[in-house]
Amino acid sequence: MIQTTLRHGDWQAEISSLGAELQSLTYLPDDEQFLWHGDGNIWRGRAPILFPVIGRLRNNRIRCRGQSYPLTRHGIARQSDFRRLECTTTAASFRLRDSDRSRSLYPYAFSLEVRFELHEGTLTIHYRVSNPGDDTLWFTLGSHPAFCLPLQDSVLSDYSVALPDDHEPLRYTLVNGLMPAHGTPMPVNPITLSETLFDQDALIFRDIRSREIILSHRRHGTRIVVDTGGAPHLGIWAKPGAPYVCIEPWFGYDDPVDASGDIETKPGMLSLQPGEHWDHSLTIRATPPAG
Repeated sequence: MIQTTLRHGDWQAEISSLGAELQSLTYLPDDEQFLWHGDGNIWRGRAPILFPVIGRLRNNRIRCRGQSYPLTRHGIARQSDFRRLECTTTAASFRLRDSDRSRSLYPYAFSLEVRFELHEGTLTIHYRVSNPGDDTLWFTLGSHPAFCLPLQDSVLSDYSVALPDDHEPLRYTLVNGLMPAHGTPMPVNPITLSETLFDQDALIFRDIRSREIILSHRRHGTRIVVDTGGAPHLGIWAKPGAPYVCIEPWFGYDDPVDASGDIETKPGMLSLQPGEHWDHSLTIRATPPAG
């Protein structure tokens, strides 16, 4: 496992080659940390990459080309070692390719490249999925960054998450970890965080209009803006009462309760023909503390 440090101006980001996972985003003058630190007693993740599936599969299995494979929640990328391709002071790239291990869980040839670029308080993450194989590649991809919520002089309800271009987004509440057929309008926007907001798991919104998702503090204003790059779905989640919140742009979501198990009919899946590639970018903008 390789730890990579990027720096630009007053800002620093750290990335692990395990999962190509962002480890920290820090405003150095105040040693202000914007990313959750991965406390294993609460939730050890920080910003996992979700690939080639998002969320839970019905029976934790996927059927590809008529054969069934075991595949756990959020796929294989977050537990895989990426190869670092290049590294400068402000940018680094990582790549994951299929292997004997990956093909025992997900039987496709693939390449997943992730590039991080830091410019002051803006971190841009570029994803590229390529199909080096001989037949159709089926996949989806999601981001899962967790942002810490300082509580020294605050409570959770001082923080809120806004979807500014969605008036009453439809919230989908998971049923035994699977996606229901219908959502319920959520008229409160911005969404105020609380000790109980995530008692029924994540808030999941499909087909959102908002491209920028805004995490704010009641007194201090905007803390984080996540530009989803046009990802159509969104998860917002934390362990109930924990001092962080995940803002998760997704291209897919958990299996429906009546899922067939076939990867080709799973909602939200993307496909690439041999030799094709797919690109997506996500941007995180952090606002330094006032004063």
